[in-house]
Amino acid sequence: MLRSITWTDFLGWLAYSELEPFDERRADYRTASVVTMLANVNRDTKKRPTAYKLDDFVIEFDAPVKPRERKQSLEIQKGILVAIAQAYSAKGTTE
Repeated sequence: MLRSITWTDFLGWLAYSELEPFDERRADYRTASVVTMLANVNRDTKKRPTAYKLDDFVIEFDAPVKPRERKQSLEIQKGILVAIAQAYSAKGTTE
């Protein structure tokens, strides 16, 4: 089909997709609407008095990602690494 479509037809489909999106963005909004409803139905109104909005669940792939703050201490990180090393060690020691 792409080989037989004219430039005018392509521009027409492009304009139509701006009015009625039918790509992955549209699917993201459909999914976000379901998740918004589920979150609001199961929301604890004492802990979160305001309802969730659709934009709370729409994934923005072009938005800059903020680095998360780490809450693990160095001791916890060391313990995790020791456990991984022991799991992959033939002897079960990290020395």
